[in-house]
Amino acid sequence: MKRNTQFKIINGVFIVFLLSLAYLLFLKEGKHQTQTTQTKNSVSKKETDEIAQQNLTVKDEDSSVGDVKPQEQAQNQINLNQKKEAFTAEQVSKLNAFRELHSKVLLTKDEKINLKQLISDKSFILELGEIYLKSSSSDFVDKNDLQSDVNNYLLLALEKGDHETSRDVVRSIILDNQVEDSNRPLSERTALAEEKAELIFHALALYPDEFKFSKNDLPGPVTQKILENTKAIHKENEELSRAEFVKLSQK
Repeated sequence: MKRNTQFKIINGVFIVFLLSLAYLLFLKEGKHQTQTTQTKNSVSKKETDEIAQQNLTVKDEDSSVGDVKPQEQAQNQINLNQKKEAFTAEQVSKLNAFRELHSKVLLTKDEKINLKQLISDKSFILELGEIYLKSSSSDFVDKNDLQSDVNNYLLLALEKGDHETSRDVVRSIILDNQVEDSNRPLSERTALAEEKAELIFHALALYPDEFKFSKNDLPGPVTQKILENTKAIHKENEELSRAEFVKLSQK
């Protein structure tokens, strides 16, 4: 029972994310079928002719690509492949320092002071929240893969650092509506759902009373589903822990 309880707690975030992903796929499939039906019923002969004319224009534009020099084509491709950096050099340095300290089991006195200063840095907490809200998931995760560090930082700041600022930032991320935007690619919405699932799961575990939301507070059905899944898993973990405590107390 003990191993089973630990397994469920450790994998809670993953389960929430999988359930949320399944819900996202369901929403996308439903929208696709509706759009297909509407398209078949609404496209007239005039619209068909316009589409054909657009295709001819695209072909004419494609034929002009050959006039571009190979060097220019290569440079253009490089520019397309380059991702916008979500973090400044100073922010990367701070997150790297945080990761190093956070990964240590035993900290020296000076390291404890440095870590406390890092997670109590109000301006840095607000900067990370701004990155979350302004960057799309495709440029949020840069070459250093700092996304998990940001989540760990915000959660530790919530627990042991500047609690009020990090609480407000985490709430704003949870209530952000980007994951609800059906015009975004599914890959981006999936990444955003995963970020939300992790933050919601741990934030509710730490401070359930401070992260209570009514249905009207939430930006849409995806966030609502993540919250419902999280609450269900927390409830199951509590019941397992309670049953295990009773069992141990009877020995």
